[in-house]
Amino acid sequence: MDTTTITMVEKNEEGKGKNPFGHLFRHVYVINLLSDVARRDNMIRQLKELGIPNEAIQMVNAVDGQNEDLSLYDYETAQEWVEPFSKRAITRGEIGCALSHYGVWKHLIASGDDRSLILEDDVVINIAEFKKENPVYTGDKVLGVSIVHKSCLQPVFSETQAKDFASMRR
Repeated sequence: MDTTTITMVEKNEEGKGKNPFGHLFRHVYVINLLSDVARRDNMIRQLKELGIPNEAIQMVNAVDGQNEDLSLYDYETAQEWVEPFSKRAITRGEIGCALSHYGVWKHLIASGDDRSLILEDDVVINIAEFKKENPVYTGDKVLGVSIVHKSCLQPVFSETQAKDFASMRR
């Protein structure tokens, strides 16, 4: 079963414009439970604050692992896998989240979209850092975005910065 629904954020005059990060990604896909309007609105606010136009923001109706019948989906989990920090098995919510990401990946492959950013709705974007330096895609290497702590995104502009972030996670 594939129930991934992707919708563009409503177009309006306020949200129109050029994507300042268009050289890095054409679209931002935000995975969000349809019922969690507050998180949806918070993500749209953060992305607009970065100057990303509505046309580039795609909201993804997430698979609700807690409340949906997951047996309707074609997936397998490794029974022996345990989360490394808490030493627990994968939860239904995590399965739903993974299925949501999988649905976006399938969409990207089918559409030929080769430059997109996929976010979950609880991410906190370090807007000041993104505005401070606008990374340039050189075509040969993308350093990307680092998850510094759980749900905090930090842009990575240099190999030195990448090594610093990597050492913090150890």
